[in-house]
Amino acid sequence: MKRFAFYQIGTSAIATNAFARRLGIETVTLPSPNLATIAKGISLSPEFSCFPFKVLLGSLAQGVERGADVFVVPFGRSVSACQLADFGMAQKYILRRLGHDFDILQLNTVRPDRVLDSFRPHMPDLTLMQVSEGVLVAAQKLLLLESVEDHWRDIYLVSRKREAEAFREKWIRAIDVTDSILELLELGLKMDGDRAAHPALEPGKLLRIAVIGDMYAINEKIINNNIFERLCDLGVYPENGIKLRMLFDPGLPPATPDELSLSARAKGYLRHNIGGFADDTVRSAIRFAEEGYDGLIHIYPFSCMPEVVVRSILPRVGADLDIPVLNLPIDEQTGDAGFTTRVEAFVDLIDFRRSR
Repeated sequence: MKRFAFYQIGTSAIATNAFARRLGIETVTLPSPNLATIAKGISLSPEFSCFPFKVLLGSLAQGVERGADVFVVPFGRSVSACQLADFGMAQKYILRRLGHDFDILQLNTVRPDRVLDSFRPHMPDLTLMQVSEGVLVAAQKLLLLESVEDHWRDIYLVSRKREAEAFREKWIRAIDVTDSILELLELGLKMDGDRAAHPALEPGKLLRIAVIGDMYAINEKIINNNIFERLCDLGVYPENGIKLRMLFDPGLPPATPDELSLSARAKGYLRHNIGGFADDTVRSAIRFAEEGYDGLIHIYPFSCMPEVVVRSILPRVGADLDIPVLNLPIDEQTGDAGFTTRVEAFVDLIDFRRSR
């Protein structure tokens, strides 16, 4: 039987592992991206490739070295999102030149029949029922993992770090070991009840900052310098601009009238799809500004063309909608001290602005 490794971002491995179990897939567990992952990716990547490319290539190399035969880029919008489309083929070419033999399996839909067609060359006996159950379980786990992070933030701000980390660890473990749809729904209710046992949070009394930009950059701690915890330490209410459910787009959930209206307004700033998550960054900037957030932090890979273009657009969005924007480029050379100083100065600025 072939061994599979899955694209991994944040806690998404919990969802993809559940998907794999439903399909009866033998998986290779990848470590969370660490300094060794980054070093390996940098050594193999072209010099001017973006930081997510280097980290993902390092992860892919670690998976191949552990015996993976197929690397799965799960779901995602393969027509534009770089790491969910173009990266895989380029990274496959780089590693094959080094003598590694493996396949890339790219999925651009969550429709079970098409997912089945993608896996059948590797697993001829796979059934539509298995795939359908796997997709549903993985989607439900991604939504619950988002809720865990939202509750972690709220508990962190009212009870500080120790209680928040204990809550996160408890419920991530519970989500990981539960593969029944009904039990996952019950788990969500129990988790909400556990959150209610902690003091309530009033976000309106806090500074609220939305973190927007490249999906991989804002959802992987080692890349974004743990920005969400840093903001919580400063007493700021942070919001994630692109959450893990993006891995299931297109598909779940369908676009709402509000989302369609938001996309239309975003066209006034960025008329063409230039790839990556540029469209999402502009849309999320407009949405958070209209929701009354106090500031935006745009985290983007230093050499990412789509996000660099958006970086030049966001000042106009900020001026039109009266919201401050901090642009933070990141790569393997980003220093912790400079990053921290800029974030703290930005928080002081919007705190003064709000008080005035």
